[in-house]
Amino acid sequence: MQFQPGQSGNPSGRPPVARDFRERCREFMQAKGWKQLESIALDPQQPHQGRALELIAAYAYGKPTQPIEASGTLTVEHVDSTTVDNALEYAAQRRRLRAVS
Repeated sequence: MQFQPGQSGNPSGRPPVARDFRERCREFMQAKGWKQLESIALDPQQPHQGRALELIAAYAYGKPTQPIEASGTLTVEHVDSTTVDNALEYAAQRRRLRAVS
């Protein structure tokens, strides 16, 4: 079922439980988590505790961004010429920035 223009697929928004959980994770990280992360970083004998803290940190602050490299041919159908021109210009700017850095 498609939604009509201007109609939200989630009119109530994110459930409050998710906000509550995120806030509790932040409180934990501020109170104890950072000190534990420091000790784990210095002691590689604690891999499972490190994963648990990594998960809590991801829920509290979000996962770090990861670069994605792609190669190959892209086929685009049903796109107007302005969109294609914008995409090509963006790609050219990215190549110029990579050449400089």
